[in-house]
Amino acid sequence: MSNSILDYLVEQNEFPIIFIGSGISKRYLKGYPSWIELLEVLWKESKLEGDFYAHLTKVRDELSQGRDVQEYILDYEVNIRVATEVEKAINGLFSNDEISIDGINHKKVYEKKLSPLKSLICNKFNSYSLLDEMKKEFELFKGMLSKAQIILTTNYDSFIEDSYNQVSNVHVKTYIGQSGFLSRQLVLQSCIRYMAVQVRVIQL
Repeated sequence: MSNSILDYLVEQNEFPIIFIGSGISKRYLKGYPSWIELLEVLWKESKLEGDFYAHLTKVRDELSQGRDVQEYILDYEVNIRVATEVEKAINGLFSNDEISIDGINHKKVYEKKLSPLKSLICNKFNSYSLLDEMKKEFELFKGMLSKAQIILTTNYDSFIEDSYNQVSNVHVKTYIGQSGFLSRQLVLQSCIRYMAVQVRVIQL
């Protein structure tokens, strides 16, 4: 029987690089949304007109015109397009004082070049609780994290960092986007560009 990549890592005493998306928080935490569920909530808060799913269908039709593209890629592109529209709307509402967001003001947004939408999302995820039925598996998950060298995640919550810190005395360092850590790791930088999303890099 041929060895798996995990067998190879063990034999070579190598530590893996782990990619984690929002599905992991939804799996372990109570009431956590999928990407599309979060977009729907933010769509309503953005005060954009029309039905959310009708708009998704419209964008999908536009993006699929004249293209032979796999369904999951098209879904990703639709979500990115709509998320960009929602961000523009939310940021506009904040700039016009039509909404307030805890923890930020106009001065802070300007000086730190913050996105009001991203601050709003972080506020939604600043606390969480573990699903009772996932507690046993969660212990295995933390053990897996403790074996990683680097973790790449698109999540806005701190669940990954918190989970790792529960099993390690050496706390993680977190880098946002391509600054800091990634400027010295060109191979990872090109990977992040391919993913085309803002990614948190957790160095262990």
